[in-house]
Amino acid sequence: IFFDFIALQFIQQLDDVAFSLARMSMLSTSVQEATTRRYFRTEFRRSQPGRSRKRYFFIIVYVVNLCLLLSGMVFVSVNQGNGEYQCKSITAKFREDIWREATVKVSEDEEEYEERVLM
Repeated sequence: IFFDFIALQFIQQLDDVAFSLARMSMLSTSVQEATTRRYFRTEFRRSQPGRSRKRYFFIIVYVVNLCLLLSGMVFVSVNQGNGEYQCKSITAKFREDIWREATVKVSEDEEEYEERVLM
């Protein structure tokens, strides 16, 4: 739900930018005429007093949702920090090849090589 609100806010910002560009005649003259018509300059009334209960209800739902998501994130982060989600064992399987008389470089600094048996 949280990501839905973020996506909606992003789309609203894109819409506001496009509307502002259209008013400045950056897109086309017909779009500018459409955005400067009389009904785009109308001020809308504020919400009525009876709707304040709905507003508070939505604020409470939002805060509860935020607290639940943050508590879940803290729980997972603490467990991850304590090593709860790490794997218990690692298994590696190698082929059973034996290299006889393999030439191995002994040291990084010098050009010294030895013949060894590698398994």
